[in-house]
Amino acid sequence: MSVSEGCLASLNSIMRKNVAAAGLLALIAVSALPAQTQLVMSKQAGGPITASSLSLTLTANAVCDETAALIPDLSRLEAELFTLTFDEKGRGTFRGTPAIVTADGRPILHAVLHGVAGLGGDAAGDCAAPGHLEGSLDPVFTVVPGGPTLFREETSIVEARFVADLNTISASAVPLYRGRVDGFVVPAGAPPPGLVTVASDKRSYGPSDPITALVANGSSSTIVGYDGETYCTIVRLEKRVESGWSEVAGCPLARMPLPTKIPAGETLSVALPPDATTLPRWEPGSYRLAFTYVGPDVTPSPGTAARVTIVSPPFDVIAAPSEGGVTIVTSKDSYRANEAIVAALVNGTDQPWLLGDHRSFCTLLTLEHQDADGTWTPVSPCLVLTPTRLVTLEPHQRLTVALPPDPALPRFEPGVYRLSTDVMSPNAAGAPQPAPLHVESARFLVFGVRTDAPAPRDAR
Repeated sequence: MSVSEGCLASLNSIMRKNVAAAGLLALIAVSALPAQTQLVMSKQAGGPITASSLSLTLTANAVCDETAALIPDLSRLEAELFTLTFDEKGRGTFRGTPAIVTADGRPILHAVLHGVAGLGGDAAGDCAAPGHLEGSLDPVFTVVPGGPTLFREETSIVEARFVADLNTISASAVPLYRGRVDGFVVPAGAPPPGLVTVASDKRSYGPSDPITALVANGSSSTIVGYDGETYCTIVRLEKRVESGWSEVAGCPLARMPLPTKIPAGETLSVALPPDATTLPRWEPGSYRLAFTYVGPDVTPSPGTAARVTIVSPPFDVIAAPSEGGVTIVTSKDSYRANEAIVAALVNGTDQPWLLGDHRSFCTLLTLEHQDADGTWTPVSPCLVLTPTRLVTLEPHQRLTVALPPDPALPRFEPGVYRLSTDVMSPNAAGAPQPAPLHVESARFLVFGVRTDAPAPRDAR
């Protein structure tokens, strides 16, 4: 039997063993799409698990995994609603409602996680296995914006097994685990024809972060929006208040709104604010985006105009650290392609912050290169299959980080770069709290070093 056949045999065993427990939810997930659309998910997992939280970084098991494009490396399995209880012998249960999210926090899928703790030892002994967790990830029937009713199915787990063991040699104050997630997932289909959606590009922002709205026209014809909304763009930013949703930053121009056409099949990005020289000042809270459009496919309700208003899923603006915040400062504005990049993590606050070390070159910082289309791609992600180590950035501490950290000569592609990381506030027990704060450095350049220069001319 080949290695791949062995992976599939193991996963089929999981399905046979757990299909009865999945019940109606599994039937819903499997029947949503044909069986051949199922993908094998096989991930290494590592990170902190406490009595009330779970946050595991995922990396692909290269032999078996078929979800690299759907669930990229450095995605996380995390749960804000999670409980782990056990007795004096280390035996107990765990249950939660986790989500798998990308490294920048975009949700991919949701699930129900449940299982047993401290069992699974040698059958000839007392079956005890302190620090061992074993359970199942069951599907959750979840809908996201899309479809004729403005909702469609999200990517779903069909069935998956979760196994993790406590890292007993770690010096971390937070319990760190290392394990695996293996099973099948069904990817969400493309938005069906006729769908127009609006969404934010991230699920959380800082008070001074620009917010980008993505307006996607999945219909068969051109649609038209009008620019009299927030900052005189075509989208309206709304903040949740006690009485409902309130518009933020309207259009001050005393003129008729101008039309913006979005052709069929295209997505338009709208920055708020649209002027890069304007620094936003969002109040912390829950927000959403609204988009009103007209088009030939729009059928008005009786007594209304021929236009439709759609809204995005809610997202959050999270308060920034006080007193200067946490910043990343590079040692220079530009580097040679064969030169190490050196930066300082500076905590300008009176409180400690936690951050993980499984980023570029397995350091505390992610190095990102800007592509031609403006997107950012991580450089040299950490592929070491060890649990993420949490490091404390003490109040007013300045921590220097070199990329790469070893003396080996780097070989960076010329272009525009930035550094980023996520910092988390510890709770009273020292464990990281949800909703990390994303920190980015200013952009800097890496320029090439010529190796084809002509030889020096003889001066004779």
